[in-house]
Amino acid sequence: MTSPPRTSLMPAVVLRELRAAARRRGTYWLRTVVMGAALTALLLRVGTGRLAQILASGTPGALPGGEVFALLHTVLCLTLLLAAPAFAADCIARERREGTLGLLGLTPLRPVEIVVGKVAVQAVRLLSLWLACVPVLGIPVLMGGVSRVDFQYALGIEFMILVGGLSAGLVATSLHTHWVKAAAWAFAGTLFGGQCLTLFAALLLRWGAFQQPPGIPTEHLTEVSPFLVSVFVWPMASGLTGAGFAGLFGSVPAWIRSTADIGLIWGVGIVLAVLFGAVRFAGGRVRRSLRPESGDVPRRQAIIHRRMERPDARRRHWLATNPARWLCQSAGDRFGRWAWVVVVGVGWLAILKFRNDLGDLAAVARFLPLILAIPMALYAAASFRQELEEGTLELLLVTPLEPGKLVRARVRQLWTLYLPAVLINGLFIVVLPTGGPGSPGLTMAHWAGVISLLALPTIGIRYAVRRLHPLAGFVWSLLTAWILPFLMGGIASAVGGSNTRRFSQDETAEVFWFCVGFGGTQLFLAATWGWLAARDLQTRQYMLRPFQRRPS
Repeated sequence: MTSPPRTSLMPAVVLRELRAAARRRGTYWLRTVVMGAALTALLLRVGTGRLAQILASGTPGALPGGEVFALLHTVLCLTLLLAAPAFAADCIARERREGTLGLLGLTPLRPVEIVVGKVAVQAVRLLSLWLACVPVLGIPVLMGGVSRVDFQYALGIEFMILVGGLSAGLVATSLHTHWVKAAAWAFAGTLFGGQCLTLFAALLLRWGAFQQPPGIPTEHLTEVSPFLVSVFVWPMASGLTGAGFAGLFGSVPAWIRSTADIGLIWGVGIVLAVLFGAVRFAGGRVRRSLRPESGDVPRRQAIIHRRMERPDARRRHWLATNPARWLCQSAGDRFGRWAWVVVVGVGWLAILKFRNDLGDLAAVARFLPLILAIPMALYAAASFRQELEEGTLELLLVTPLEPGKLVRARVRQLWTLYLPAVLINGLFIVVLPTGGPGSPGLTMAHWAGVISLLALPTIGIRYAVRRLHPLAGFVWSLLTAWILPFLMGGIASAVGGSNTRRFSQDETAEVFWFCVGFGGTQLFLAATWGWLAARDLQTRQYMLRPFQRRPS
């Protein structure tokens, strides 16, 4: 007697996930935000370009469509770079947190089919973001100057970012249950994979340079370090450096164009192979999760449990004096703190190594606090997410702990994660010879990042308490913390700096007044948002939908 043919349930899983995504308001809002960002970038570029042409020649001219197309391509790349790993980082981790992964295991679905269904849904969601920008991409085509080369490289690079982000997200979501950790590792994996691809492109260009006949000058590629060349591949991948990819390849020798074509094909093949490996790896992790009896508890998890059972003297002191801080401390905080310190150290090693080839590379160190503020905003926007999903936040609020103490403890936790790296970076800027005084703009950017690291936690926590999705809360946190403070800082720098220059030519007054305007505004917003977060916890506003008001 033959068994009935096995029917796959994967289309049903994909359809169920698509319907669930269609019911989320964030799906439509995200498309609106991406479309709005593309239109804003287009209007700003066209407006400033026309204004510059009028001031230069008195008559407006036609902007090249390739440059505008490259700008929109850059906006899409940044969107996919953020959205692809974030979407994939929660597809399996959410099922494990909610306990529904075992229900999928009861169906005839194989673990690999579960993973393929999840990644297919995220790919469709990301494709919908790209389709939302297609009408805007048609504008530079109508302006003229967009060639087949622009379409070829734009689609190839965007495809590699999308597939690479999904691969990193799949690996992260199969290893971590908490969304913040999974998203952090997914972003780190995406950036690491992108750096590996750019390094591969640099090595390919170096190989192509060695293949050229003796009469063609190739010293700029054969004598420079491939790692330094890979740093320049990142801005070249945006197309903005040459007013479009056609203009970029039109200004370089023909052999670079042919080598880049080979690299694009290899890059697409590499990311597809990485995606296949990520699916197999995630399928194996899902199989282990569905069959816990097939293996013992991993040694690393056992060590963490033993450490949690035997807290050190400092944790016991926190438990006795400030239980809120003890509750907000995580076992991985110490690892994360040292990880950011290592990132700073590696960055400064690269600066010292390549300071002779590119002296301006040391200016990147002054932007490090602003760069660290971005993951801090994402971490703050995901605060209390696990407590809200598990229902333990209400248990915390019925204890004698005050809501304000919970907020302050979570803020202190975020400070301890990032401020050691910022202090070490500031020490390197002062001590090492490549970290000189710098221009006033770099100094302003440095202090803006330092102040943002102090103010962003309470702003992000407020949006987390109001139950915004971490991505939406992340965007709102950056908009709240940077738009008005930068505006007030610029006004204070212009007014205060002009009054001071009447008596002295010292440019430090502009930096001082910028810090006064920027820091005062941002710290006021942080104090206000922190008070609102504590009030929302006390009045149980977190039970409402995002931004919903309690009916009077």
